[in-house]
Amino acid sequence: MKTLKGLNEFLSISIILALSISAIVISIEFIKPIMEKSYDNFIINEAFSNLNSLSNTIKEISSESQGSKRTVNIKVTKGFYVFDENTDTINFTYNLGSDLNFSGYRDGINISTKNGQVYMFTKIEKIDFLNRFYLVSGSNLFSLNYDSFDGNVIKISIST
Repeated sequence: MKTLKGLNEFLSISIILALSISAIVISIEFIKPIMEKSYDNFIINEAFSNLNSLSNTIKEISSESQGSKRTVNIKVTKGFYVFDENTDTINFTYNLGSDLNFSGYRDGINISTKNGQVYMFTKIEKIDFLNRFYLVSGSNLFSLNYDSFDGNVIKISIST
C-alpha cells in the first residue's frame, strides 16, 4: 500500500496559506474604513486651517491702506477652493472617501456634508472679491490685493 506523506504536507501548507490570506483580507476590510475616515478628517482639518489663514490674511490686508498686497502660498492635498465673486465667499469642496456626515459652524467657517461631499465656506464682512479664483491640488502661489474702497466695502482682487 502506498503512503501519501507528500500530500499531507501539501494540504497542511495549503490550509495555513488559506487561513493567512483570509486573515489579511478580513483585516484590510476592517481597517480600510478607519483609514478613509482618518484621511477625510485630515483633509477637512487642512481646509479649516487654509480657510482660517486666508480669512486672517484678507482681514490683515483690509486693515491696511489701499494698494496693500500679500503673496500667499496655500497647499491643497485634495479638493478645491473657489473665491466666488458673486457671493463674496471662499468655498471648499471635497469628495469624501468615507461615510462622514455632519454639519456645523466653527471659527467663522460653515461646514456640511451631502451626497458624499463636504462643503465648507467662509464669508468675510465688508469684503467684495473682484474676480473668481480657484485653488486646486498642489501648491498654489497667488496674490491678494486691496484694490479700492467703495463706501464701506473693500474690493479685493486675486491674481497669480
